[in-house]
Amino acid sequence: MKANKNYRIGNAIRLVGLWLLTCLLAFSFRAQTQTLYTWVADGDGDWKDASNWNPRGIPGGDAIVKFNHDGVYFVSGIPADLNVLGMLFEGKGTTLLSVEAPDANIIIGLEDEPTCVFRIAEAATMIIWGANNSKWFVNRGIEGCIRGTLAILGADGAPGEHSIESLGLPGLKFRAGSRFIAGNGFQRLLSHPFGTNQTDEPLITFEPGSTFIQNDGLDPFGPSLELPQVLFMAGSTFEYADNVEEN
Repeated sequence: MKANKNYRIGNAIRLVGLWLLTCLLAFSFRAQTQTLYTWVADGDGDWKDASNWNPRGIPGGDAIVKFNHDGVYFVSGIPADLNVLGMLFEGKGTTLLSVEAPDANIIIGLEDEPTCVFRIAEAATMIIWGANNSKWFVNRGIEGCIRGTLAILGADGAPGEHSIESLGLPGLKFRAGSRFIAGNGFQRLLSHPFGTNQTDEPLITFEPGSTFIQNDGLDPFGPSLELPQVLFMAGSTFEYADNVEEN
């Protein structure tokens, strides 16, 4: 009887050990398959030009991409079905991103990835722009950490429809000093710049000291007042055209 009990305990220990080993291998495999691609072109360029990236290549599903510069760079030709593990904006520069084909769906991050893989640093600016319509999604379970400026703009003379959406909590967090700009020409006149995905809690949070500047689009709170998509915390600012309201 005692031998059987010891056998069961030993078997349970082996099973737990096997489970832990499997988890460790899975984590190691994920870490090994991530590649950080940094934009090294000294100015504008095409996403699909391998020479614009370090390491040389075209970022895809295993990539975390980083823009770290002090200029104004136009990055065109982004694949309409792009999935990346992360997107980081550092330095003091402005990066304008446009897709190569209409009705693009860009997904950032693995679902429930615990790290902040969508990040805009304090002095950096990310602008979604261009004539081709695009929807940008930050995956469920990922926190978008925004301390700089995030904007949606249409191309001159050929405005496109763009939005950036969170697929689930914790959602996009606009920190103190950050700005979101729904600029003239992005043409979401009948839609919301943060899309229509809703949960019981807001997916977009403007924290004290952050600013939402709206020149186009519908209700900044989202498609439903019963389940507001956007939370303006005390001390945040909402600006519509030339009117400024302190919350």
